[in-house]
Amino acid sequence: MTERELIEGCRNRDKSAREELYRLYLPKMAAVCRRLVSNKSVAEDLVHDGFVTAFLKINDYKGMGSFEGWLRRIFINVSLDYLRKNKIGFISDIDENSVIDICADYDGLDDLVYNELMELIGMLPDDYRVVLSLYCVEGYKHDEIASMVGISTKTSGSRLLRAKIMLTELLKKRYNYGVGYTNDTDIELKGEQVST
Repeated sequence: MTERELIEGCRNRDKSAREELYRLYLPKMAAVCRRLVSNKSVAEDLVHDGFVTAFLKINDYKGMGSFEGWLRRIFINVSLDYLRKNKIGFISDIDENSVIDICADYDGLDDLVYNELMELIGMLPDDYRVVLSLYCVEGYKHDEIASMVGISTKTSGSRLLRAKIMLTELLKKRYNYGVGYTNDTDIELKGEQVST
């Protein structure tokens, strides 16, 4: 079946069309939820919720833009709604006017496999992980993220910067790269102190 036929089949509540659409998009939509919600079993539940929502709202898709993009937005919203409702791991904002000085770059990202990177990103606090995922993976701009998450554009940029710093620290720690930059700030990663 073509994508158009799948969509039409889902609109007509055709079970085989729904199953095929589910199989086709499951890996990508599961990855979206997993990047935004660190708890694997919760992310799996959100994937289910996302597909239920998509099937219920399939008539809202008017054929403008890609279907995958429309579907992706549903899964992002389901994940963000869960995080908002449960206030899991949301941390207070840092001083947005502070300047963070990064004196060294880490270019070992090329050596990481996808699962290792996702594991490290999963260790970031929810606020930072969400902004990093939406900006770097999903391609949203800071003003879009701010609107979706309910923060200011400046806070979105600040959280992205902090997420990159934390991710760099996690990479250094994992691969024993002790040299690099110093900063007089301590970053807390899910209950673990990391000095920067």
